[in-house]
Order: sequence, then C-alpha cells, then structure tokens
Amino acid sequence: MGTLGILLVLASTGNPSIIFVGAASPDVLEVQVQTGRVVGRAASPYSPESGDKISVYELQPWVLRANKPIGAAVGPKRDRLWRFEKLEGAPWPPAKADNSDFLVRDGAGEIRVVGVGWKSKPTDLARIAPFDFAPAMRHRLYLRLGRPLKAGATYSISLPGNLRADWTFNPRKQRSESVMVSQIGFRPDDPAKSAFVSTWMGTLGPLDYPAAPAFEVLRDKDGATVTRGRATLLKAKSQTDEDAYAKNYAKADVYEVDFSSLITPGKYRVYVAGIGCSFPFEIAPSVWERAFKVGMKGFYHQRANVPLGPPYTPFVRPGKPDDVVASTTTLLESGNGLNLSGDKNNFDALVRGKTSLKVAKAWGGYHDAGDWDTRIQHLDATRLLLELCELFPAWSRRQAWNIPESGNARADLVDEALWNIDHYRRMQGPDGSIRGGIEMPEHPLAGETSWTNSLPWMAYAPDPWSSYLYAATAARAAYVLLSTEPKAAKIYRDSAERAYGWAERDLPRWKDRKLPHNVNDARNLASVELFRTTGLAFYNVAFLQTTVFLDPAKDPTVWQSHDQAEAAFVYARLGKPGMDATVKLYARNALLRFGDNCASATVRSGYRTARENPYLPAGWGLFTVPRPALFRAYFLDPRPEFLRAMVASCQFSLGANPDNLCYTTGLGVRSPQNPLFVDQRMTYQKAPAGITVLGPVDMGIMTSFEKDLLMKFSKPTIDQWPAVETYVDAYLLPLLTEYTVNQNLGPVAYAWGFLAARGK
Repeated sequence: MGTLGILLVLASTGNPSIIFVGAASPDVLEVQVQTGRVVGRAASPYSPESGDKISVYELQPWVLRANKPIGAAVGPKRDRLWRFEKLEGAPWPPAKADNSDFLVRDGAGEIRVVGVGWKSKPTDLARIAPFDFAPAMRHRLYLRLGRPLKAGATYSISLPGNLRADWTFNPRKQRSESVMVSQIGFRPDDPAKSAFVSTWMGTLGPLDYPAAPAFEVLRDKDGATVTRGRATLLKAKSQTDEDAYAKNYAKADVYEVDFSSLITPGKYRVYVAGIGCSFPFEIAPSVWERAFKVGMKGFYHQRANVPLGPPYTPFVRPGKPDDVVASTTTLLESGNGLNLSGDKNNFDALVRGKTSLKVAKAWGGYHDAGDWDTRIQHLDATRLLLELCELFPAWSRRQAWNIPESGNARADLVDEALWNIDHYRRMQGPDGSIRGGIEMPEHPLAGETSWTNSLPWMAYAPDPWSSYLYAATAARAAYVLLSTEPKAAKIYRDSAERAYGWAERDLPRWKDRKLPHNVNDARNLASVELFRTTGLAFYNVAFLQTTVFLDPAKDPTVWQSHDQAEAAFVYARLGKPGMDATVKLYARNALLRFGDNCASATVRSGYRTARENPYLPAGWGLFTVPRPALFRAYFLDPRPEFLRAMVASCQFSLGANPDNLCYTTGLGVRSPQNPLFVDQRMTYQKAPAGITVLGPVDMGIMTSFEKDLLMKFSKPTIDQWPAVETYVDAYLLPLLTEYTVNQNLGPVAYAWGFLAARGK
C-alpha cells in the first residue's frame, strides 16, 4: 500500500528513536519515540568466585558478589546463574523540555506548535535487581499545529534531544494510529464490519473530531475506492453508561466506520479523510478459521512435561518429567482452588499436607501460564473444545493445525481435548477419585524454566469438586466419541461414572463445612453430562435436585451464588425421556437473557465489547476474551442481533483498539511480545503463537505492585488513562500480560471456531 508513515528499526543500542509519524487529525501530528531495550540471557553454568554468597528469600536463592545481588542461582543443584537483565539506551526526554523544543517546518517555514500532548508507558521492564525494574518506553506525542497539514507537503520535525525526522503527508497511503480495525479482517457474510476513529492525547485530553468524518474503504493493492460514507458517533466522551460503574472506558469520542455491506473478498484499508489509514485487513471466507488455528496452537504451547519444537513450532522447550509426591490437601481447600481453608497464601495448605508418597503418571495437562501447575479448572477449556465438536461435527473433523497427533484417525480438536483429560485420568484412583492437579510450593523462581525447576511438585488429594468436574468432562468426551470410536467412548464413560460415584460417596464427609457453590455447580454439570451420555434416570434426578432453573427468574450465573450456564446449555438442547420440560424452558430462557445482555452491552460500549452482567469489572480479559454466553444464545436462537454482536465483540481484541494491538501472540500485524510466559522469557525466544493475554484493565482493580510500577513510569500517571489503553506489554505484570488456559485460551478458540464453523 505504499509507505505507512515512518517505521524505523530501533537502534541496537536502545537509544531514543522516532519510530512513527502520522496524523491524528488535520491539525494534530502524532510522533512516537521509542527508547530503551531490554537485554537478557538464559542461565549459564555458575562458577562461584571468592566471596560469593547465596541469600535465600522466600525460597528464591539470590547470588551476592561483593554483597551485591548479581542474579539468581538456578536449578536443584544451584549450579547455574541467571544474571539480572539490563536496560540499554539513553533516557528521554531531556529535562525541562517544553513546547518551544518541538519544531515543525514545511516549505513555507516554521509551523507554530500550540500544544503538546504526552502519553508514555513502558513497552517492557528489565529486572535489574531482585525488586527493581527499569522500563523500555514508548512516548506518543501529539503536536497540535497552528495550521492544518497539507497533502503532498514535506515536514521537518525536531524533538528535544536532537531527534529529527522528515515526513511527507500522504494520508491515502499512510497509516494513522487513530484509525483502528480488526487485523484479521472479516468473513464476507459477517454482518458487522467496522473500524473506529478516536484519540485520547494524554496530557491534552480527548481529541475532538468534526461531526461525521468522511471515510473510504480502499483496495490495498492500488488504492481504489470500493465504498465510502460517513462515520457515526458511537460513544461520546461525556457518556458514562458502559456498565453499572458509570464509566466511560475510552475517555474520548469514539466514531464507528461501518462498511458491513462490503462482501467482495480482497485486501483493504480504511481511509479517514485528512487523517490516514488503518492497518490493512482482509475479507475472505477463511479469516476466522485461520485465527482459530492460531488460537489452538496456544494449547499446544501450554502442554506440560513434553518437549516442544520443530516441526510443530519454532519455539523450543525441552520436556522434563517430574517426580511428584502426594499432598493430603485438596484443591478444594487450597487458595489456588476454592480456598476452603481460608489461607492468605495460596500455597500454604498444599505445603502443610506434603507427604513422601510418590504419585505415578502425573505428566501431561497444561501449564497455567506464569505458573507450571496443572489444575482441574483447565478442563473448562477442554469442555469448550468438545462443545465445538458437538455443535459442528463435520467442520471439527476437518480441522488440523500441525500437532504431534495430526494425521491419525481422530480430529485434532478431539486429540487436544483428550490430552488434558488424560492427565487426570492417568492419576485416577482405583476407587474412581480424581486429583485436582499438581502444583509447586511457590511461583516459579527467577531464572528457572520448567525443565530446570528446583522446587518440588505435589499432587492435590482427591476431592468431590475436582471429581465432578472431571466426570463432566470425561462424559462429554464419551458423548463426542460415541459415533466414531465406541470403544474409546466406553473408556471415558466408565472413567466418568467412577469419578462421579466416588464424589457422591465422599460428599457427605464435607457436610459440616460450608462448601462453596462451585461444588454444587460441578455436581449439577456432571449429572447432566452423564444423563446425556448414559440416559440413566438417576443422573437426571440429581441434575434436577441441584439446578437453579426451578425458578424462571434465575440467571445462568450470579456472583457468589451459582454458575450453571454450561449445564443449562446442555439441558436446553436435550430431548431425552424423563426430562422436566419446565426446567428446560427456564434454562433456555435464561441463556437467551444473557445473550440479550451481551448484545445490549456491545451497543453501549465504546468499542463494541460484550458482557453478560453490567457489574463485571473491566479487567481479567473483559476486553480481550469473547463471551461464550453470546454464542450459546445464538445457537439456541440464531437472531441477527446476536450474530452482529458476536462478530463486533471480537474486534477490539483483534486490533480495533487504541494501541492497534492484536492481543493474541502471532496474530495480526502487531501482537504482544512479552507475555508472562516464563519459559519464553527465561530463554529470550520469540513469544510462541496463540497466547491471548488478559489485556487492558480499569486501574481501580489493579494490584498495588503493578499499579505502583506503572504510576512511576507512565505519563500521565496510569490512573488517569482510559481503561482501554492501560495495557503494558511487560513481562511480570500478571493482571495485564498473564493468561490462563481456562479463562483465555478456551473462550477465544471457542469463539473464533464458532464464527468459522457457522453455516458449514
């Protein structure tokens, strides 16, 4: 498409560089300056020098040389050294920079800069000491000019610190950060195709655009106009009705560019008159399927205890089977589960119950993200994959994305699901009991990888919650396998029934303790799954005894009360003898209400994001993870407004956001480089594909550690930023860059797979 403005490679020194110039409006120029480069290296053999000491703080062994920490001792023998990271590059801007230090000239002379807006935040953080960090920074500057930019004119830009750039304004060919679109594009029959125009200028506040900016959609290869129109104001900065907290998460007017009528396959870009263009995007039948396969690759990259590498991925990681010992503590009691013990530290209960009894065949499952645990909650994602197989059986059998099982007689989608189920099935007790997973006594230590880990592994003791969740998942696997692999289906059905039976026998043991609602919800789900798979009436009776849908007003999910949306979706689709027709109707109606809520939220939101409940806080993936409730409602009742909301609600996470960032690694033009993926960071490889991070968050729910760092390094301070722009792509900021298999990877793959499979 020609030049995209200035995009320079940051010098290897990390010194300040202008990396982008573009227009935010006809009289506002955006200039981006990048400074700093994080340099790190993997742990290497440690040769102690005279006087070296190892100081252990909360299980972490720091190496002191001349009484100064130089890094961490790594491995069970502490025979490797991970040195602290370094930040290369000079700081910027120089002290006391003011408007007079920003100069813009064209052929007619100097153009007065009447205002300078700053918004600066880290692009990564170097860990330079045990508890000290130094930021690589991106500064986005908005220069308000005394007269408008002129197409075809060349401008000389001078910034403090002797930074200079020459730039020719050609808005039909140049990209503007203020024009945002999904970077994967759209299917021709997607009913919602749009881009957004908005700018928050940091210290200068929101940028006001003229009413109804004109736009064109241009063919990328030759710039020909294929459609044109006027943008409409989607959300005014004064509107504070996005949710129950009276918030506006953009803090600026957001205009929507709607080109839903464009159905011709091809590559395009959105041009907004006098400003510039979006990133290119594609209209093609395969866009969702391609995104789905990237999302599914994330599951492969989370596989625990096995080697990763070519030909399946360029990301290389050795595998290491670990010795695992049993704990007498259950996941139900642990802070990493339902915390029935009430401990403040998530690991205390697990460690208290540690024994010397070895647990065999504990390999497999999925790493959780920043931790290497495997937990029963990960089966939530597995059931979503199996749900896709149920809803779209022919489509799911055709999907393949190069995993070790590809090419066998079974669909890759089923193989990936069974990979996780089998981790728990291998540890299943002779009595049918299921352990909640395996865990270390602390988060991973600095410098260590999953194959150099020095901390011991413990397996949770069996509990009814874990056993019910496993029973539900194994029963669903049996249901999916029944038509193609009846022998395999019987294996999973029998395993599910044994787990359910053990949980039923063990449940009375907990009668004197106030169990969280999650146990009843898990029992409810397991009951309906086994009823569907076996047809046995007593499972239906157990479902009806534990369901909330005896009441027509009950929602599928209510915080601290119940979460039975998944079970409702199964029962609402069943047609077996003995079912309660009224409960089925109430369950269906409740799911449709949630669908209505999600669709309504996309209308109120500045960037078309969805939520089932207006009280859901703006964090933990709300902006980046699609809501399965909306897709399930559409399957039950394929209303056009549901489908529009489904497509629209995915666009923010795929690049239609103020950072122009696709929040899934390896997808789109710009994606996270520094997720909280320990094995990647400690080997300094490129981020593996398919990891969807938690993303932006409302600062009101940010943890003190993360908030303190970002308050220190951001301008304006991060608590003043719009929530949609608070993402910082820095390792070790869990609320932003972490992810989990069940909260992120599962719902994302489900949504993209659903959009790919619909109608096929």
